[in-house]
Amino acid sequence: MANAGNGNVNVYDGKTFALRKTIAFGEEADTDNVRWDEASKRVYVGIVGGIGVIDAVTETRAGKDLKGSGGHSESFQLEKKGSRVFVNVPEDDSVVNVIDRNTGQLVTKWGLNGVKANYPMALDEDNHRLFVVTRRPPFVMVLDTDSGKELARVLVSGSCDDVYFDTERKRIYSLGGEGSISVIQQNDPDHYALITNIPTTIGVRTGTFFGTSLYVGVLASRLEPAQIWSYQVPE
Repeated sequence: MANAGNGNVNVYDGKTFALRKTIAFGEEADTDNVRWDEASKRVYVGIVGGIGVIDAVTETRAGKDLKGSGGHSESFQLEKKGSRVFVNVPEDDSVVNVIDRNTGQLVTKWGLNGVKANYPMALDEDNHRLFVVTRRPPFVMVLDTDSGKELARVLVSGSCDDVYFDTERKRIYSLGGEGSISVIQQNDPDHYALITNIPTTIGVRTGTFFGTSLYVGVLASRLEPAQIWSYQVPE
């Protein structure tokens, strides 16, 4: 679990939830999103200037960090059939960094044609498509991972902080903090259409998708405690 406040990544026991170890990246790292790579047994974490790497076997930092650009790395996605990491960097003129995790070096940057504040990201690796959600204006941007070319954009609910691609149903779920989940259908890799905006409540913009359920976090209010809401995905 990453803690942006102190730059640590905490390792917890999966059965007892006891804290096993704390791995320090430094307060300036602003540790954020965390991803697990089953093949290499490594954990990747977003930091300022790139991606930090943890050896999950030894629970220690694994050599040098992956070099990005100067901004803070927000959401990122790892290729399973390749070595690239796609990284949203909204502070660096709203670009997507492409990093090779074998060499640890920045390969290229992709711009977003004037759209700003790219935070969440999802990947359709089989079809070579990257889904980047922006906030100014609020779009799901579809990029070709072979070239970085924009292929489509769909207007969605604003202030999104999490997005998921449902590989079985070919749908994108964009969690908008303005009060709705935008559901987009992938008709084919080049064509996308908004199906509906499912009402939630203001501030619901993070969650997780598992199986046929989308779980979202709901902030506490004066009358209600913080909650987890579950949405069943229709066929």
